[in-house]
Amino acid sequence: DLTYAAMATPKGLAAVKAYADWIGADTAMIEPTPGDSSALIADAHAAGLKVAAWTFRAENVFLPEIDRVSDEPAGHGRLAERLARFVGYGLDAAFMDQPGLAGR
Repeated sequence: DLTYAAMATPKGLAAVKAYADWIGADTAMIEPTPGDSSALIADAHAAGLKVAAWTFRAENVFLPEIDRVSDEPAGHGRLAERLARFVGYGLDAAFMDQPGLAGR
């Protein structure tokens, strides 16, 4: 049996491909340090899997510091910029609470 951590390795992703076409990953698994991506998307794509990330939210309280625009927890930060970074990493799809704020 694969643990979730093992599933995120190249070997684990190859095993997942036997029964799935997509993986869903917490944004922290893709961007463990804001502005720096992990190898998860590239490894998943190499295994033939697409990647969806969850959950993108606009409120500052849910954003890494670099994407916040104020200290107001409920205020909206830079959701579109954050999502653009993830698209740049190769993200295929995103789950978000405010899709209208995501930009184009």
